[in-house]
Amino acid sequence: MIKNFIFQNFLSFKEETVFTMERQKNDASHKESFFKTSEGDLLRSAIVYGANASGKSNFSKALVFFQRFVTEGLKLSLANSPIQTVPFLLDVNTQSMPSCFEVELLIGEIRYVYGFEVTQDRVHREWLHQYPNKKVLFDRNGTIETSQRNLKEATSDLKEKTRSNVLFLTVLASYNGEVSNKIVDEIKKITVFPADQKDLMLEYSFQVYPRYKDKIDRMIFESDVGIKAFKIAQKEVTKDEFVPPVFPEQVREFLTAGKNKFVHRQVSTVHTMYDSKGTEVKDVEFDFFAQESEGTKRIFGLAGIIAEALDKGNVLMIDELSASLHPFLCRYILKLFNSKKENPKNAQLIFTTHDVSLLDSEILRRDQIWFSEKDRYGSSKLFSLAEIGERKDLNYGKRYFEGRYGALPYINSLEGIDQL
Repeated sequence: MIKNFIFQNFLSFKEETVFTMERQKNDASHKESFFKTSEGDLLRSAIVYGANASGKSNFSKALVFFQRFVTEGLKLSLANSPIQTVPFLLDVNTQSMPSCFEVELLIGEIRYVYGFEVTQDRVHREWLHQYPNKKVLFDRNGTIETSQRNLKEATSDLKEKTRSNVLFLTVLASYNGEVSNKIVDEIKKITVFPADQKDLMLEYSFQVYPRYKDKIDRMIFESDVGIKAFKIAQKEVTKDEFVPPVFPEQVREFLTAGKNKFVHRQVSTVHTMYDSKGTEVKDVEFDFFAQESEGTKRIFGLAGIIAEALDKGNVLMIDELSASLHPFLCRYILKLFNSKKENPKNAQLIFTTHDVSLLDSEILRRDQIWFSEKDRYGSSKLFSLAEIGERKDLNYGKRYFEGRYGALPYINSLEGIDQL
C-alpha cells in the first residue's frame, strides 16, 4: 500500500509534488475511509479534480512511468532503448535535468522508501531505505554503496552487472533477491488505467471474469443496467479468421503483432422480456458489443479491475473514472473501497474526475479531495483540500464552482456573460 508518492520534473510537473494517502490527524470524520497501520492511518481512497490539461492525467502517467521502469526497465536496458521519461520542457533549466520519483510503501510492519533520479540515457541516483529504525539498504550516486549487513542480496557481482540505464532494484529482483522482490511485487500491485484505455480495461475484465464472476456479476446487477446474466464463450481461430485478408496488410500486421494465438470472443447479455401486464415471458440475449450502451461496457470494464484490486489489496488508479458513469455509480465504487467488509485487504483507490457531485462532506474527508492546477508558466501543482484549511461542514462543490479552490478552467469568451 502507498503512503506517499513524490515526483518532480516530469511532464507538466516542474516542482516537487507530494501526493499522500496519510490521514490528516486532526480530522476523525468518516472513520470507514481510513485504516490503521504501524506507520499511522492511511486513506482507502482519494479523488483528483482539475480543469482539462491541468495535470490530472500527467499525475497518473507519473505513476505509470515509475511502475513500468521498475518492473520492465531491464528489458529496455538490454534493448538499449531510451528511458521513457519526459522532463518539464517549458523551462530552459529543467530540460536537461533528471526527473525524480520516490514512493513510500508499507509492506507488513515495514516502511520502505525507494526512489530514483533519471534522464533518458541513464540513472543518476537511486536509493532504498527501511523504517522504523532507519536502515540505508543501498544508495547509488555514480557508484552503488550497500551494506551487506542490511541487504545481503546486494552482492559486488550484481553491482558490476548493473548498467547505467537500469535500476539496481530491478537487477536485484531479477536475481530473486528476497527484499527487492518483495518491494517490486508491491510496486507491481500499483495498477493504473489511463483515460484513453477503455478497451484495455474491458479486455482485462474479460480475462479475470472467470475468477471473479460472482463479484463482477453482483456489481453489474447492483448497477441496475437490466442485465440478468453474462454468457462468454471464446474459441481459438486462425490468423485469417481473426483479421480477414480483406483488411489492408498494414492493419493486419498491427492487430496481430506479437501474437501466436488468436481468439474470438463472443459475449452476450441476458435480459428479461415482459408482457403488457408486467409478467416475465422469457430471457432475451443481446450482443454485448453491438447492443449494450457505452455506459454498460464501462461498468463491466471497471468491475473486473475493481474486483481484483479488492481481492489482492492493490493500489488502483483510474483516470477519468466518471466517464460514461452515473454519479451514483461513482459513489457506489467509493463505498466499496471505503467498506471494511468489502475491502478487508485495504486496497486503495485513486481516481481523477470532473464529477463535482462527489465534492460532498457527507461522502469525503478533506484529505481525500485533491486538485490539480496549472500556472501561467505551464507548470502543474497538486494540492489537497486539507492543505487549504477548509472547514468540514461546508458545501465543497459550491465553493469549488465559486473558484475558492482554484483548479477551474478560465474561459475568456464567457467573461461578463451574466450581464447579457
